[in-house]
Amino acid sequence: PWFPFDSEAAYDAAVAELPESCRRKLQSMPVEKRARYIQFANRFSAKRKVYGNCELIAKDGTVLAKCDQKKIQWYIQKGLGEVVGEDPVRVMLTFEPEWREMYDQLTPEQLEAQLKSDEFFVQEKRNQCVVCGALEKYLRFHVVPMIYRRHLPEAFKSHCSHDVVLLCVACHERANAAHWKRKLQLADRYQAPLTAAEFRPSEEEARAKKAAMALVRFGTAIPAERRQRLKEDVLSWTPGPGAGWHEGPLSKKPEVLAMLADLGIPESVMRPALVVTPARDIHNEHGAAVAARLTREEMAQFIEGWREHFVEVLRPAFLPPLWGTGNKTERFFGPHSRYGNEEG
Repeated sequence: PWFPFDSEAAYDAAVAELPESCRRKLQSMPVEKRARYIQFANRFSAKRKVYGNCELIAKDGTVLAKCDQKKIQWYIQKGLGEVVGEDPVRVMLTFEPEWREMYDQLTPEQLEAQLKSDEFFVQEKRNQCVVCGALEKYLRFHVVPMIYRRHLPEAFKSHCSHDVVLLCVACHERANAAHWKRKLQLADRYQAPLTAAEFRPSEEEARAKKAAMALVRFGTAIPAERRQRLKEDVLSWTPGPGAGWHEGPLSKKPEVLAMLADLGIPESVMRPALVVTPARDIHNEHGAAVAARLTREEMAQFIEGWREHFVEVLRPAFLPPLWGTGNKTERFFGPHSRYGNEEG
């Protein structure tokens, strides 16, 4: 029952290294699955501390943010900062951040939200599960799922570490299950399929696939006039944006590629059409569809809704002191930022 561990002693040692939350989960599992669960926990949890709590400071000595060693090295290598202290590592920027200069341009409400956000990002973060407090076997968790966040305007997805927390493997599993239920509710509310079973190809897509398969199977045996109509059916359909297609084996055969050249059908069109069973990135398309339905005001409410859902379901007892469901959701860009004139 301890496979893939070498011995029962090795298995017991691995169990002893698990946090209490994972040990409780282990006890609820069938004996034959426990060793595999430990292997899973070891594989996907962080191998080192996530938060380095290095300090990034301005020329006047103001602490701007706490960040990890990798980010600190980026500033140094780019010549944008220099080390001025150790334990913790402190790096002073060689320039004045543009966003600090625009504080005078903010409304009182925006300024209050920005200052509260600043406080959050300069506090020290603990390397522990925010739900149960486990100090090991943790990994990052996106409170606002990335399938939605990546499709929002830059102001809502840039520097969103407020909504990336640490969860131990057991709590991460609970959180994923809860998030999935909420995603299904959103899929129903916005009529945005979340599973392949819900997906129904359009009439144009179905016709293109049927035509493509006929061309591949029968080629020149099809009368020229019929071949031309099939070619037009294939070319009339183009995969939608964001669709992640896996090429079918037929699409890679030399004789198929030669036939495409003779017919004048681009490979980029024919290959997706040859996939009989769609292997779309359904999650990504779902996220894009939901995000597209949101107004800018609704985007802020959407983010806050995920935060409230996380707190209500997981009951996190170890969140950072200044973390909050109503914290700032939108980043303000300076006039010279490439996102400064972005519209919702």
